[in-house]
Amino acid sequence: MPSGLLADLSGPEALTWEAGDGSLSVNFDYAGADETRAAHNLLQLRRDPGSDPFHRETADQIITSVTLKNGGSGYLRSDRAGDGFVTLLLLAGPDQLRRLALIALFYRM
Repeated sequence: MPSGLLADLSGPEALTWEAGDGSLSVNFDYAGADETRAAHNLLQLRRDPGSDPFHRETADQIITSVTLKNGGSGYLRSDRAGDGFVTLLLLAGPDQLRRLALIALFYRM
């Protein structure tokens, strides 16, 4: 992650980078299927009720993308790995949407 833009807050269970003001966050995690689905459901609960979320689930992948209540955006992608899922969570405030789009594009490649 670009130094100066995001601070590395990683721990033993997850890789996490965040902007100091909380306007941009990138997180990688590994969890079981139930925890992973719960994370996708939680992100959908944080969405702006006037917006339409994107959600797709297959046996090997779950993707959820929403407009958040604060006008920002959330993107959650989980890919099966063994008995669980490796998950990428991107959260961005309204002023960080262009950066979020660039980061999300990088991880879709």
